[in-house]
Amino acid sequence: MPQGDPVKTLAELRRLGRARSTAIGFIVVVLVIGSMAAACRLNYSSLLPTRKVAIATGEWGPMVVRTDSTGGPTIRFAASVLGSAGFDPVVSFATWETAYSRVERGEAFAAVPVVSSATRLRDFTLSAPFLSVEYRIFYNRARMNGDSISATELREKKTAFLAGYDYWPSASSDFQNVALDKFGNKYSAHAAFEALRDGTVDLVLEGLEQGRYITQSDRFAGDSAQFGTIPPMRSNQLGFPVSDQAPLHFLFSRSMDPRVVEKVNSAIIRFRGTDEYHELEMASLGCLNTKAAWNEDVDPVPLRSTSGSTFTVTEGTEVRVIVWGGQDTRCPAAATIPLPAGFALAKIWSGPDKGILSVVPVSSLKTGE
Repeated sequence: MPQGDPVKTLAELRRLGRARSTAIGFIVVVLVIGSMAAACRLNYSSLLPTRKVAIATGEWGPMVVRTDSTGGPTIRFAASVLGSAGFDPVVSFATWETAYSRVERGEAFAAVPVVSSATRLRDFTLSAPFLSVEYRIFYNRARMNGDSISATELREKKTAFLAGYDYWPSASSDFQNVALDKFGNKYSAHAAFEALRDGTVDLVLEGLEQGRYITQSDRFAGDSAQFGTIPPMRSNQLGFPVSDQAPLHFLFSRSMDPRVVEKVNSAIIRFRGTDEYHELEMASLGCLNTKAAWNEDVDPVPLRSTSGSTFTVTEGTEVRVIVWGGQDTRCPAAATIPLPAGFALAKIWSGPDKGILSVVPVSSLKTGE
């Protein structure tokens, strides 16, 4: 007869049972510890404290505003992006040249906002793009007509290239008659518009919203209506660009750890898909969000929405002014809507007609409350 396995004694069976229980218990412990370790790895970054970093910037309203509690749209953007990347930005204001020098010397984590240029790409590292600025050529309407001036005349005009700014590549060759201040330096933005007002310079290269912000501010002693910009559509006729739309970036030192730059870039890309980014982008394009209310001293009048429906606004209704009429603007909402002076493109903000976009008489609105 074939021999089978020997019959185990009761003591041997008990020892085998205990061994199996120990092995199973060991496996369970290993699995639990592994799961806990994985969970710790997944949540490790959320447990780390944010790292304070110095951000250098300059006054550049309406994008960067020193007196705004949030710092303006660009600083709000920087705070959101850097916060999600694990950084706690501490913002300081300086001239643009000082901001770049601080980054170069390692005294600041980054400068913001900046546009790309060959020089900056050579000397620094730039982040992924966000928002944008449209550079225009401002002139004094009392001294020239931007709609009819010739290319030869334009090239001969005294042009203020602002301190710390980089423009489109051909700007320095197309506008060679560079105007400097009384100290032999490039103008600051505010000083350049004062010089444009007084006739010391003929042209100023600045962002469309930025130039308007300066000339409409209570710090500027002059009438904003006396300044115009050369229409971008004249570029082909003149034979050289008279405007440029440029995305904005964080500026890092060349020695910045590429992994840190990639972390910030990933945060920028994520943030670009949010509603908050859309709001900031509209602000950067010149779309306003000015609070106003329907004037109770004005009789309600039938209005037509941009979609064609008719409605009547009652006194006290809240509105948001998107664009004031009679102004050059990049705001997409006003791209196909005739908007003469004395009118505004506004969104109804309260009441049964909330959300409707309409062209309304400025005289019907009260602002500043």
